[in-house]
Amino acid sequence: MPITRLGIVNPASNTDSVLVNFTGAHLVSVVASNKASVATPVTKVTIWVVPANATVAAQYAYICSNLIIAVGQSFETFRFAVNAGDTLYVRSSTATASFFCSGIAQEDAILPANLAQTLTNKVIRGVDNTVYLDAGTTAARRVSAETGYVRFNTETEVVEVKTSTGWERVGSDDIYNPTTSSDWDSVPTTVADALDELASRLRALE
Repeated sequence: MPITRLGIVNPASNTDSVLVNFTGAHLVSVVASNKASVATPVTKVTIWVVPANATVAAQYAYICSNLIIAVGQSFETFRFAVNAGDTLYVRSSTATASFFCSGIAQEDAILPANLAQTLTNKVIRGVDNTVYLDAGTTAARRVSAETGYVRFNTETEVVEVKTSTGWERVGSDDIYNPTTSSDWDSVPTTVADALDELASRLRALE
């Protein structure tokens, strides 16, 4: 997943300011910069996380506290995890500090075991070493599909592949579909005979 910008703030001096309210789990870092042109007063910054449902300061997680940033300098915190409902706060002793937060969303859906990758017009999702093909009705076949494109037809419940001549079902040569009397070992005269013949053919395919 790409790194995205999550928050920017240029707070007033000595003011607790919200940098990001998180609605999902992320892996983030914060860049703090000193925009001042003179060395005094000294710029000290504090960065902390208020976890979801935290009620007292003892439950807060401080990333840095009263860290001095020299004139024209900046620093980036280590990467740290936050959860949905957490709030990231910043504070500076001067009004010359700027804060920037960026990060990567953390979701079960994008963990290695469940990673979805789009390769041109194909989507592969790995769950328990299973590959899930594109699926849809006959009418939903992609007009732009290239030769070799494989999909699952939800109407016929078969896997089909795009060939140079059109769509063909995978394994169609193994399907027994008698159309004339010569297709039968013995021409059935009753429904029961036909069913017996079909059952024999199916057993041969097992």
